[in-house]
Amino acid sequence: MRWWLPRIALAISSVFIFLVGSELLVRGWHWVAHGTQRVNGQPAGLYANLRGEAPRLKPGAELNGLMYSVRVNSDGFRGEELLQPKPRGGLRVWCVGGSTTFDIYAPDDAAAWPAQAEAALRRADPSRSIEVINAGVPGEILMGSTESLLQRGRALGVDLVVVHHGPNDIRQLVDLPIIDHRPPPWFSAFELDIALRSWMQGRGLTAQRFAAQPFTRAHADELRQRLNRLLRAIARVGARPVFATHAARFGATTTGQALRAEVGELSAQWSMPPEDVRETLNGYNAVVTQLANDWNVPLADLRAVVPSEPRFWADASHFAAPGSALAGEEVARAIQQALDPNRAAPAGVQGSR
Repeated sequence: MRWWLPRIALAISSVFIFLVGSELLVRGWHWVAHGTQRVNGQPAGLYANLRGEAPRLKPGAELNGLMYSVRVNSDGFRGEELLQPKPRGGLRVWCVGGSTTFDIYAPDDAAAWPAQAEAALRRADPSRSIEVINAGVPGEILMGSTESLLQRGRALGVDLVVVHHGPNDIRQLVDLPIIDHRPPPWFSAFELDIALRSWMQGRGLTAQRFAAQPFTRAHADELRQRLNRLLRAIARVGARPVFATHAARFGATTTGQALRAEVGELSAQWSMPPEDVRETLNGYNAVVTQLANDWNVPLADLRAVVPSEPRFWADASHFAAPGSALAGEEVARAIQQALDPNRAAPAGVQGSR
């Protein structure tokens, strides 16, 4: 027997044992942190539907881990059950968006920014019944939110709709898929692979070829049309809109290696170099801000309010707990502005198809 064969066998078995052990360790940590395993990169048991442009959460789902706790109520929204029937004179606010509205890194439902906004509003008006619905669904875009609002908004008695979208619509606007619902390669079933790729993307270490173009006038025009459709839906259910810009970890003037580190995984997700990511988000927020001005819609300027300091961020686009708290306060301020009886009603929707 050749002398080197046992050494090769030992090396192969050592690598195998290391990979299996690391995989089990990562899976175990995910269970401890989130209270569930991941299937195709998504937390098992959270979704009732994960297809198309309108994913839906599973009513009654509960994920209880050491770091994160999520409860989906019987209506399919993150947080407490809604009062039934809606109290006379009560206020119901519907917050739409994707994972950054759902607030995936909030340690529990009460720490998510829609719940923080509700708490701030109740402190300001303790005599009134106030419910802020976290209708954010990771992966959803404006068209899915429009469909959901039309289906359920009037029946739930929604008074105000906070529009907080951004990353998912940007990915579609620049011709990239929002979520890849096809079965992944066999290795993507492993938590270790997902964890390593997330770690690399979060540090800007991806070697992905950049394929997308930054935000253009055509993208801006399409975004306006999507917002117009949602505004018409808000009017149809008898509610009023509140806009929110989208915040990010990277500063407005950061450049070079610092920008690359702050942009992190967004560069890979949007298939853009860091400078284009920043300009694209700026373009998106410019459209939202301009339309808020044109239509006299209150604006929660989260981009301006939440600093780029690391302690406010879990990653490049999702808040850590201190960021969620600031966002909740700013959204509550915009909601109070919308409720001001001296404020003129929003202007009509212009440029609609």
